[in-house]
Amino acid sequence: MSIRTPHDEQPTPGPAGEVWGGYRIGRRLGAGGMGFVYEAVRLDDGAEVALKVLRPGCPIDERLVRRFRNEPGFAARLAIPGVVRIVEAGQLPNGGYFFAMERLSGGSLESRLPGLRGCYGPAARLTASVTRALVAIHACGVVHRDLKPGNLLFRAGSGGPEDVVVTDFGVARSLLEQLAFTATGEFVGTAAYAAPEQLAEAGAADERADVFSVGAILFRILTGRHAVRNYLGYPNKEYVEARRTCPPANLVQAAALAGMPEPPWDLVYVCRRCLEPDPRDRFPTAGAVADALEQYLTR
Repeated sequence: MSIRTPHDEQPTPGPAGEVWGGYRIGRRLGAGGMGFVYEAVRLDDGAEVALKVLRPGCPIDERLVRRFRNEPGFAARLAIPGVVRIVEAGQLPNGGYFFAMERLSGGSLESRLPGLRGCYGPAARLTASVTRALVAIHACGVVHRDLKPGNLLFRAGSGGPEDVVVTDFGVARSLLEQLAFTATGEFVGTAAYAAPEQLAEAGAADERADVFSVGAILFRILTGRHAVRNYLGYPNKEYVEARRTCPPANLVQAAALAGMPEPPWDLVYVCRRCLEPDPRDRFPTAGAVADALEQYLTR
């Protein structure tokens, strides 16, 4: 029985059947800038989880990992409705770090986008649910910094807006010092959803950066289009400067180009204000965004 961590050259689908830190590994579910995610089963109780193992070299605060593992009730206090549950964090014998999370098998928002395009009410309800989860996240002192449809998952058998779950952040991101860049300078977020100030300077991104991402997600749900031009890889200076100066995308125009009915003014306002390039012009908090969406839904 071997225990090891994956590395950057780990082949797909992964080392099924091996044991890492008390978990029997299944197929690889995905890979990101900071690590790999595998389906896994905890040996001591048979619980099915998603196991995220960090790439070698990722900066991490070891004190917080020890606190998560050793302080009774710490994980329970971090449990937030609408946020993926982290059930364990730890370090493997060879020094690698891992996080065991609840297994979400209901698919991502990314996979459901085609069916939501132009559905103004459902889009607003789903986005309001996400922003309410953000309120609790921000209250814990955490900024997500990588909100996007691929990081919004549903539990198996669910599909309502109240069942969307924010993933790929939280404990793992705070343990990684909430860095938007790796130690090598590679941008980890997704440019199409990242606020301009996040692209320009990682440390400048506060909760208003997540507000920008909410607007970009809502725009994508409604129109099927990105609110800003995406950029793969490390964003160059020209792209960053353009993002800092260009006005917010026009939702009415994008809806017309997509052959959709004209969107309600309330949603146009929410999208535009979330997507302001200057964070001082955006909604100041996720709660303010949720209030605006819920006002639209109840009028």
